[in-house]
Amino acid sequence: MNAALQRLLELARLDEEILELARAIEQKPEFLRLEGLKMDRQRQSAAALVEARKHVLKEDDLLELQVKGNAQRAGELAGKQNTVKTNEEYQALSREIASLKSTNSVLEDRILEGMTRADELAAQVRTEEARRKELEAHLARVQGELERQIASHREELQRREAARAEFVRGIAPDHLARYERVFEKTRGVVVVPVIDYVCQGCHIEVTPQVVNLLMGDEEIVYCRHCNRILYLAK
Repeated sequence: MNAALQRLLELARLDEEILELARAIEQKPEFLRLEGLKMDRQRQSAAALVEARKHVLKEDDLLELQVKGNAQRAGELAGKQNTVKTNEEYQALSREIASLKSTNSVLEDRILEGMTRADELAAQVRTEEARRKELEAHLARVQGELERQIASHREELQRREAARAEFVRGIAPDHLARYERVFEKTRGVVVVPVIDYVCQGCHIEVTPQVVNLLMGDEEIVYCRHCNRILYLAK
């Protein structure tokens, strides 16, 4: 491989490293955003449980008021039984009292069910609260680590870009200009091998003449389809 092609290949490898660092810097905030979404979903889940428990407790309060009202009404009716003059009136009051007591029995069962449900929800809230604290601690650790990684990547990126700026001084201006044009267009690998007469950049077959030029190794050869710089794979 001639010296000019070797330098272009080394430049391509350096650019690939620079691109990898740049992608890593871009991806880490996205990862942190996704972790934050997990935290938001957990908070929403916990808030929903808290609201559900409040609703259950409110319903129990309303049922208790109804039970008290029924009990008060039953007491008033029991008092009236002492003043009625006929057995029919007495029996009517007894049936109404019995109905109120039966209703209260059902309501009290519902209140107990509500209390049980409220206790279950409270336990779930405590579990979610513990989970929230774990996630917050995890997120803080992740954020700290990502910030350290990003800072490290940025420092390394600056070093690689400085090294690139120095490295390209040894490349012929016309070769470099064409390389840069292809690089800006593809944002990927500019120097690619030819394997079995196929350019590994665009995967289109090259002519025997192109292969002969590559075998001669006397000049920089470009793919006529994608303009990438070609070399023969060993």
